[in-house]
Amino acid sequence: MTVVAEAQLGRTPTMAAVTPDDREVFVSLFGERAVAVLDAQMVESGRLQAIDTIPVGERPAQVAVTLDNRYALVPCEGPGALFVIDRAGHRVVAEIPTGRRAHGVAAASDSRRAFVTNWDDANVSVVDLERRAVIASIQVGEAPAGVDYVPAPREP
Repeated sequence: MTVVAEAQLGRTPTMAAVTPDDREVFVSLFGERAVAVLDAQMVESGRLQAIDTIPVGERPAQVAVTLDNRYALVPCEGPGALFVIDRAGHRVVAEIPTGRRAHGVAAASDSRRAFVTNWDDANVSVVDLERRAVIASIQVGEAPAGVDYVPAPREP
């Protein structure tokens, strides 16, 4: 329960997501239109620092990484879109319009879908990551900020 490393990342680091293989950390930089990538292996050395910075849309909010380690997902409020970052190449491979003030994100456990909250539209977009398209919109309460994914229980 102690701080073991710090990193100077830029303006307004907002949300962090560790990759399932524990190798990298993606951090949204709300004030910089960017996502910082950290080498998680450096935590124990105390020398945690950004190894890459990836440009995205205006006001990137939350961030999630798919369980297959393929993508980092970052909704950006400015364009109201989900930015899909190829984890291996640290580059944006898709910008998928979702809704006004896209903010929260979660990835399904099969890594095929993402769920994005749209603050001003009071809904959650269901995104097919293979087709790179919104396939459904679910109305929810006012100003949804965060979302999580819990798989349905399997039948015994």
